[in-house]
Amino acid sequence: MSIEANKALVRRWQYDVLNAHSFDLFDDVLHPNFVLHDANVHGREAARALFKEWMSNPSGRFESLDMFGEGDKVVSRWVLQDGDKRWKGISIFRIAEGKIIEDWFCSEEIKPD
Repeated sequence: MSIEANKALVRRWQYDVLNAHSFDLFDDVLHPNFVLHDANVHGREAARALFKEWMSNPSGRFESLDMFGEGDKVVSRWVLQDGDKRWKGISIFRIAEGKIIEDWFCSEEIKPD
């Protein structure tokens, strides 16, 4: 896939799956052998359960601030707003066979001033 196609896949993950809570799209976006490294999650079904829990609040909104890619990787700098809590983070995605197969992320809560 091209870098632009990889970035479009990550946007679909962030906006169509996470923001729109379209968890039925997991099979279209995540590879069956998906690994969420920093949460020690292995496999698409384990990821589905985790993200359904993490994104259970319908007011939660994910926003990608920056995105760039090279080869089979896409990096996204993002903010997640969930009620009165906010997190900022960076994710590095690896794409294989047209789906996201790996995600490394780091995040921290943004404390109000």
